Amino acid sequence: MRAPQVHSKPQQSQASFARRTGDEINQPAADYSAFSPTHILQLQRLIGNQATLKLMKKTAAPITSVRQAKPVTVKSADGRMIRRAVGFEFQTGWGVIRNPGRFLPYIKYKKGKVLRDYGTHQMTADESANAVGAELEWVVHPPIEESQPVATVTNIMTALENVANLMTPHADQQRVDLGAVTGDASLKGVEARPTLAGEGAATMDANPQVTGGIRLGRLMQLMSDVKDVSTGTDTSRTRGLQVLGMKDVLKVLVNEESGLLAAGYGRTKDLVHPALAPIIGGQPLSSGLKGLVASLIAAMYSAHKGYVGGPFPYLKSFALLLARTDYSSMFKMMPPNEQNYYKANPDEFVTLVCTAAGFGGTMDNPMFTKGVMKVDNRPEKGTWTPDITRRAWLHGITQGVDLLSRKQFKKNTKLESLGALGSKTDTVRHDDDRGTLQAPIFEFRKVQQHIPMLQWKPFAEQVFEYIKYLNTGNTEEEDRTDVGGIDQIDDGLFD
Repeated sequence: MRAPQVHSKPQQSQASFARRTGDEINQPAADYSAFSPTHILQLQRLIGNQATLKLMKKTAAPITSVRQAKPVTVKSADGRMIRRAVGFEFQTGWGVIRNPGRFLPYIKYKKGKVLRDYGTHQMTADESANAVGAELEWVVHPPIEESQPVATVTNIMTALENVANLMTPHADQQRVDLGAVTGDASLKGVEARPTLAGEGAATMDANPQVTGGIRLGRLMQLMSDVKDVSTGTDTSRTRGLQVLGMKDVLKVLVNEESGLLAAGYGRTKDLVHPALAPIIGGQPLSSGLKGLVASLIAAMYSAHKGYVGGPFPYLKSFALLLARTDYSSMFKMMPPNEQNYYKANPDEFVTLVCTAAGFGGTMDNPMFTKGVMKVDNRPEKGTWTPDITRRAWLHGITQGVDLLSRKQFKKNTKLESLGALGSKTDTVRHDDDRGTLQAPIFEFRKVQQHIPMLQWKPFAEQVFEYIKYLNTGNTEEEDRTDVGGIDQIDDGLFD
């Protein structure tokens, strides 16, 4: 469901979006063979010699067909199901309702109802506060495996776009039978209400969401990228992101998250814990520990800040990077020596995180200082405050309990996907040399809003490439000291 719009929606066109996000989002893949020596040097410093040579040898060839991989689901040793993919959702604001005809009453669609399954993507109904109770949503399903080339994303989004293009010419109509306008008999009786989307109806503007696994040891790199891109910092890495066409889409992906994520990074990058030093042999704290602490700090800041300074419209809306894998499971992904130490000394973990966040004197304060609306998006119905303190939340995480996961926090059903996957993770790298790496699954919920339909494809292509790029590089063990940048990249990244 879309978050409520506090301000009136600004008028936007496809052209204005392109100007705001930068020309690179519309650019085709780079011809690496034509790069200048300076560009080549930048790439070598960023991704290493072998990966650069592989890029230089690649030749651009027209894609006649791309085999869509079957959705792959594997099981871990304990039988847990593991997804290995990046997923996309595009909430359009177009109302949608079932019209059974013959003067029978309209039927409201339930959340998640699949209106049409195209094999690689779906047209679905999502719950909405609009007049008909549901809105049209496009979902890339099954999610796209990271092992796939970006051309797979291109083909899926092109197929989705082809159907959407049959619908947008009718955006000025109050009622549109999707079966009639698309020529698809299976959609007969699926009635769209385009005008409920307001000014963005004609271009089918969407609020996208992105789901994917991000290695715990790379969360600090994500936050560092966010900080540098949002502040315009010129580094070898930001120049490399620009060369690879990822810099501008990162701004779109994080949008209003940038300040809080950058704050989480800033509070954590120089984090030390003298008492832990003998346990880890005097080494720096691992980037896995730092990544977990930084994400917890960002979540605590958001919960403290509230929604536009007031109560949250529903509980899970406090999440910046919404953790689909619960935080207690992420705690278990840290290096064993750190994990065991804090499990045996939970109060020290609470002190470490709260002190780094600047909440050292308010550990026993409620997580949500502004409260949560009792009824979604209805502040006039009053608010309530979840009975969870910062200390209780952080302490529970060290003991295998995330009090803010859907499983544990049963007083409120609106947590929906927050921690809903429990201990499930993504496999983000699996090769013969260095084995398998698991990553907690996150949902980017604060992506830039109102993206026109014709911009969905370049957006999806570049987000897919960035998440794939982010997850590649050092092993978790090597990640102990890797915060400032990627030192090596798997040769298979650009296969």
